[in-house]
Amino acid sequence: MRIIFLLMLFTVSAESQSFTGKVFIVTKGKSVFRLPLVEINIYELTSFQKTLKERITLTRNTKNTFSYDTTLIDSLTKIKNTLRPQIQSITQDFANKNIDYGIYRRQTDSLLELVRPVEIILGENDKREKLYLDWISLTKRPEYYFANLGKPLFKTKTDDEGIFSLSLKQGVNYALVAISERDIGGTTEQYYWMIRIIKHSKTIILSNDNLFETECDECLLKLSTLPY
Repeated sequence: MRIIFLLMLFTVSAESQSFTGKVFIVTKGKSVFRLPLVEINIYELTSFQKTLKERITLTRNTKNTFSYDTTLIDSLTKIKNTLRPQIQSITQDFANKNIDYGIYRRQTDSLLELVRPVEIILGENDKREKLYLDWISLTKRPEYYFANLGKPLFKTKTDDEGIFSLSLKQGVNYALVAISERDIGGTTEQYYWMIRIIKHSKTIILSNDNLFETECDECLLKLSTLPY
């Protein structure tokens, strides 16, 4: 019975790999702040990369819905810039009593029938462009890529010293995702990590060097390489 138990224990140990991790931030003044209670989420790498690819594809497709015909917008702008001065000129003639009210109304009504639909289209385009710029700004923020990533295979938390441990199955590639924050004089500094776990290393360090925005070697997403 003891032999069987030892054999089972050996088999489990041989199929898993243990990691120790640390989460900390180093300030410009070289002070070290360990980050406790950071949730460490582990995903199978291939499926996680598929999720990221789907997010990028959705983002690219959404960007395309904001596209518009610049030639048409330029033409409509020229029409507006031609008609509005004409309306102002007729209004001034009426104010100076150079034309009577009937002529004034007929001419301005005719021009307004043309310019108002143009201005509505241009106004909607301005709103569309603002939405587009706001959305582009959002896609450059970490929150956009860290939301709704699905259920992790495994998760744990750092202790009061910012330390965590993992035991992961060998022969499988993994992604690690973590988010933390720190209060600095009434403002909140946020930290995001999305990295590939390097199998030959037994220690995982989450710090300044591999934050999401650093585009480090083990970082799984590099904003500068995105096609938008």
